[in-house]
Parts: sequence; C-alpha cells; structure tokens
Amino acid sequence: MHHPYPLSPTTGTISSDKVVGRLEEINHLKQLLEGQSVVLNDIRRMGKTLFLQKFAYLSIMNDEPNKAIYFMFQGTPNVQSLTDVILNELRSKGRHGWLSVGMHRCHELYNKLTGTKTSLKYNDVEFSFTLPQFETEWEAAFRACIEDLADRQADKGERLTLIFDELPIMLWEWISTGKAADAMAFLDLLRNIHYSLKDSDRIRFVFCGSIGMKVVLGKLKKDHRYTGEPLNYTVEYHLPPMSGNDAIFLCECLYLSDFECDIADNRTTYFQQITEACNNLPYFINAVFSICRTKHDGLLSAKTIEEAVKAILTDTGSAYDIFKQLDERLTTYYSSDQTKAMYGCLKLLAKAQEPMSEEALKTQLSFDEHETQNALNTLWQDELLARTFDENDTRHFAFKYSLIKRWWKLNKA
Repeated sequence: MHHPYPLSPTTGTISSDKVVGRLEEINHLKQLLEGQSVVLNDIRRMGKTLFLQKFAYLSIMNDEPNKAIYFMFQGTPNVQSLTDVILNELRSKGRHGWLSVGMHRCHELYNKLTGTKTSLKYNDVEFSFTLPQFETEWEAAFRACIEDLADRQADKGERLTLIFDELPIMLWEWISTGKAADAMAFLDLLRNIHYSLKDSDRIRFVFCGSIGMKVVLGKLKKDHRYTGEPLNYTVEYHLPPMSGNDAIFLCECLYLSDFECDIADNRTTYFQQITEACNNLPYFINAVFSICRTKHDGLLSAKTIEEAVKAILTDTGSAYDIFKQLDERLTTYYSSDQTKAMYGCLKLLAKAQEPMSEEALKTQLSFDEHETQNALNTLWQDELLARTFDENDTRHFAFKYSLIKRWWKLNKA
C-alpha cells in the first residue's frame, strides 16, 4: 500500500509521477490494447490527459514490454506539421535510451525530396518535414515515420502504443478553418497505416479528446459527405470517475499540503463529504481543496466544504467555467435544432427527482419524437446522461453526474 504524499491542490496539470491512482483503469486499457486500438472519449476535466500521461509514464518507468508514447495534437496547424509533432517527441524519448528507432524510411524520403544526403544517428537528427518540399508529401512523411516506429529494434511480440491526445479538437479546428479535406485525408491515412501494419502487430493507437471523435465524424458526414469508416479498427473506452479508494487517497495527499480540520477526528468524514459531492472526479476534488485554502485558510469543516462546493457551482472561476463549457459545447458542435431538443431534455432532467423514461420526456416536450430520441441518445453518447432499462426494457435517462445536474438546475433549468 502506497503512503500519501503532499500534493498541492491544482486545477491544472501535474507531473506524471504525482498522478494519484488509476491503476485499475490503466490495466483495463492495457487489456483493450491487446486486441485493438482505442478511442477514449469523455467530457472535459474528467482526468483523461493525466490518466494517459501516467499510463505512458508507467510503461517506461516499469520497463514494460509494451510501452506507450504520449503526443499532444491540439494546436497542430496543418497536415504538414503532423510528422514534426511525432519527431519532436521521439527525439526526447530517444535520449532516455529505451527507444531504438533507425528512422530509415524517414531518412530515405528526406534525402529524396531535399536532394541531400544525411546519415545522422536518430538522436542527433535535425531534419524537419515542414520544409516546402514536403507540402504535397505529408502523407508519405507521416507514413514513413509510423512505419519506422513499427520496425524499431524490439523483442518479438512487443507493441508500441501511440497516444494522440486532443486529436478531435485538432481535426475540428481544421474543419472550421476550411481544411476539412485534410482532416478526411488524415483519418483515411491512419486507417490505411493500421491495415498495412496489422500483420506485424507492432503498433497500437489511442485517440483521445474531449469533444469526441463521433462529433467530428458527424460533422464531416453531414457537411462534407464523408463516407469513410476511419475508426472501425478501434474500440471505445470511457474513463470512469476515480474509485472510492483512489478518491479518498487523493484527499489524503491534498490534506498533507498544510490543511487542517476543525475537528481532527472528522477527517475521514470530511473526505467522504468531498468525494461524494464531487462524484469522485479528481478535478473537482482539487477545486474544493483549492477554494478551502484560498477562502477558508486551509480549514476543512462541514460548512467550509459545502461553501466550496457551492462556489464551484455558482461563482465565476476556473471550475465554474468547466460547467459553462459543457453548456457551450452543445451550441458549438451541434445544429440549432439539435441543441433546442437537448436543452429541453436537460431542463426536465435537472428538475426531476429520479430518472425519467423516454416516453415521459417525449410527452412533456413539444419536439418531434424522433428529435427527442436523437437528443437523448446524443447526450448519452456524450457522457452527459446515464441510460438505464427497467423490467419492461423501457429506456430511462438521468444526469450521469449529480454535480453537473446540480449546476444545470441552479444555472440553466
């Protein structure tokens, strides 16, 4: 059993070696990757990025046979920059000695298109695929990079997992700036690379993002007549909240960063109050501790914890902004007709004391039954709603997280 360690509350990022828990979820992801690549979807601030960074960190620190490399794709401006995102991270990893890649295809392509002759060792390589010569050869450059990784010096049966974080946001930004054709070409390229390498079974992908690949694909199909099935070699995984034990352990770590209780013996009770109010979501647990530090001099009590939770739900600030973004995503990524039906469903569910059947929602809303059904299914797929079935196989819906339901009731319903 690990001992708690001091951890300052933050709603930002932390180093991978300080990320609390998630070992059960990491093992689940490993099991999924045994058979296929994975798409990780969930709403913002559920802990996806820190989870994946810890997954990659542990694979290297524990010298596991199947290692992972994390790449951040948000902000990549165009297809010509894709390969340099990969190369820049690989240069960093190569210096640690565990990644041995000859990059022979990349060198061969680079020499061919630049007319130069480079024979650099990988760790010293300085070439860039953003040169003008590669503007029309970005697909060949990216393919060469991934195939070189597949050919790396490794034990038989070893696989390398490439984690592409915020890939959907990158693609959405391309679509929004008139580069939908590039987005479709890149998705098709990833699929083609996967199938060309499937016999060697040396590469896996994890695609992650807070807006969801389904949103991106829906936009491409609706507005650009995209008919590809670029992710049919993947399986979906939704990151759950922290386990109860991990959430309590996180509280113990945060508490060691100069907090105190009004009643010393109530510490465990206060930790349970925090984790239950925050649905075991690490971002909001951190937010409660942060508010108790700044507004209550680091004092935990039943009153200060409830005031901190109310501040998250009603005050302006970084935590409140997360809920606001959940609201704004509906108008950003969906049509006005879809959004109206979604808002109608969420308003009723925010006021409901228990899950509502789909039929009850259709009866109380003025939308076409098909519109209401599509809205509910979309909200369920986007992880805002939970769906259950009764003994008659009737669908029932409710907010997935009580914290989000409480915010919606206070601010939107």
